[in-house]
Amino acid sequence: MKKIYFLIFLISLCLGAFSQDITVRFMGRLNGTSYCQLDRVEVTNLTRNWSETLEYPDTIIVLGSSSDATLNIAATQGLGQNVPNPFDCETRVELSLSQSEKVRMQLLDASGRQCADYSGSLDAGVHTFDISASNPQTYILSAVAGDKPYSIRMVNVGSGCGSSIRY
Repeated sequence: MKKIYFLIFLISLCLGAFSQDITVRFMGRLNGTSYCQLDRVEVTNLTRNWSETLEYPDTIIVLGSSSDATLNIAATQGLGQNVPNPFDCETRVELSLSQSEKVRMQLLDASGRQCADYSGSLDAGVHTFDISASNPQTYILSAVAGDKPYSIRMVNVGSGCGSSIRY
């Protein structure tokens, strides 16, 4: 069964060479019978020297190709998925910037209410933020760097630690 999944994945990657976007969805099965939660999935392209790791609950990666036949990963610049996810009160997120930008981040609860925010000017590079959330539920972390919007979904399973975004 694993060989079939790998073959389907390989065919999907090959089709990307013909200038079309590919969406790859992952799901785990325990011995081919019942579904099981995957902690993470790592996709590696050895010929182009890149790899991307998806952390639970994300199970989708979009691969695309450009005119020079290089693959673009949606999350290589911008807001990375928090680790760990789901988390117990506090988690960590990285924001990658290719140039100095004004940044605004908002932590929104499931009803769209703002729980915490951050704003400031950041230099080019990778920046780390510690995010805490007060209630057990799904949150959306939204970031705008310059005029580029990014967002990720986060699941908090802990409670009682307050909501904040700390650089």
